[in-house]
Amino acid sequence: MKPIFITGLHKSGTTLLRALLDGHPELSTVPFESHYFKLIGNWVDNEYQFAKPQISPISSKDFTAFIKEINETSSEFADNFAANKIDLALFSSSLESFTAGKSPSLEQYLKAIIIATGQNESKRIVEKSIENFEFTEDIFRLNPQAKVLHIVRNPYENFVSMRKFKSIAFGYPLMSRFMRTLYNHYYFLQRNLRNYPDRYLLVKYEDLILEQEKTMRKVAHFLELEYHESLLNPSILGEAWEGNSMTGKKFSGLKTSLSLKWQEEIHPMELKYFARAFGFINSILGYEDFTKKGNWLRRAPKESIKRYFYNRIFNFYWRFYD
Repeated sequence: MKPIFITGLHKSGTTLLRALLDGHPELSTVPFESHYFKLIGNWVDNEYQFAKPQISPISSKDFTAFIKEINETSSEFADNFAANKIDLALFSSSLESFTAGKSPSLEQYLKAIIIATGQNESKRIVEKSIENFEFTEDIFRLNPQAKVLHIVRNPYENFVSMRKFKSIAFGYPLMSRFMRTLYNHYYFLQRNLRNYPDRYLLVKYEDLILEQEKTMRKVAHFLELEYHESLLNPSILGEAWEGNSMTGKKFSGLKTSLSLKWQEEIHPMELKYFARAFGFINSILGYEDFTKKGNWLRRAPKESIKRYFYNRIFNFYWRFYD
């Protein structure tokens, strides 16, 4: 088994990259974030996936309970395209046959998902979970033949898209959580690229959009796959995928241009905090710096009074390492 793992920040293109691999004849794809390392009780540091370490043993029943929840929940924005598409009884019986009730290995868990979604478990498996970049060392320890694709997006555009996503339920987010999430992501990105140059590939969202075939040929070569035309057509479990844009706008095939709407929507406060904390990131990733006139003290859209004060005070107590 030579599994493929996808990772990156929320709203960076991770779901799109997985969807482009979905139709390849050599691959079977998990159509949701399986969160294996979180489920087995690991300490997850990422703010929006945070989990404390669990001391008590994890059994196959805990995994079945999670898959049952996935099968009963439909949320494209939360990257669950598997609602009512999982044979829960088949998943449970497959996992039980692999593990005899004990905690499954990563391979056993993924194979049970693939079987339960009607796919071929003998093919290479593709899995995407946001927090995978924290567990790259564990992935390669469990399977030295594994490969990881880490997709990045223009940091400013990613910032805006992620903020809009987090604002859906609770309004403008807390900057302390937001900046901590970015720190966690960029720290592990740099570390993994340095430590695993032959098994860890950086993919730019912009390249995926503007140079589709060239980028997917590069991805195929890295993964040791024969290039196939399906790599230009996103799908979920073999069915054409129309996207999960924050605007709700669907697409057929990939876009061929980039939106610059983020330049209008990014707030001066966001630029100020990003520049102080991560001014080095653009040079590392090859993106241009961006500046915008405006008062960072001005209230942001959907920012409550309480969060306004919290987010501005944040400027004076968080460590920016400058």
